[in-house]
Amino acid sequence: MLAEKHQVPLAGHWHKFSFMVIARDYLSKKASEIAELASLDVCAWDQQGCFSPQEIYVETGGSVSPKEFAGLLAKEMERTTRALPKGTNSGKMQVLDGYYQYFTKETMGEPVQIFPSKENQWLVIYDESNPNCEPSPLFRVIRVKPITDIMEIPEKVRPLGSFLQTVGIAIPQGRLLAFADAMGQAGATNLRTISGMTLQKAWEPWDGRFPMQELFEHDGVHWVSIDTKDMDSEIQHALQRKRSIVNE
Repeated sequence: MLAEKHQVPLAGHWHKFSFMVIARDYLSKKASEIAELASLDVCAWDQQGCFSPQEIYVETGGSVSPKEFAGLLAKEMERTTRALPKGTNSGKMQVLDGYYQYFTKETMGEPVQIFPSKENQWLVIYDESNPNCEPSPLFRVIRVKPITDIMEIPEKVRPLGSFLQTVGIAIPQGRLLAFADAMGQAGATNLRTISGMTLQKAWEPWDGRFPMQELFEHDGVHWVSIDTKDMDSEIQHALQRKRSIVNE
């Protein structure tokens, strides 16, 4: 790399992969609210940001199953898209490609189910056929995948390494630090409350630390930032913010 050759500090931002994780603890009375928040991160920027979720891992064992959550998400995607519409032809072919790919799988009896938009503006896919992380077609195409335990996820995404960036989370405080530590070791840099993946606070670092620190401080530490000390409070604040954007 040219910067290394000339011994010049470099704060680089490359292609990244971000995703979302929802613990079973939030899949009861709060499932609809969690789906509501998740829809904003999927719709914002049409998934064109490095911080945009490309998949959602949903933990089994809650009152609402991952497949049921996918159905709730589809309803919220429609509401959010009405409030935040795409461009006339923005990504329509990508949505259609995703639809036909998974329609074929569903028809052939594979463990998938599609929840399509009538006007091909978005697509929610429930997918048990591939437990590994894989890129989305983007433009509001999102896969929901079941996971038995959220602590299985760090090992699944470890091969992505330096390409990992933001993890949107709905994880109770008692389980969060162990998950954050494991995700940091896997390569992730940001853990953000759902709906905050794409609407980061002004003071939050982009890739785990601020670019000026990358240029002037070389401590060799892999930094991971978490955007809240109180998940329940942060979710309630996020709901107020989301509804002020969508409902008005």
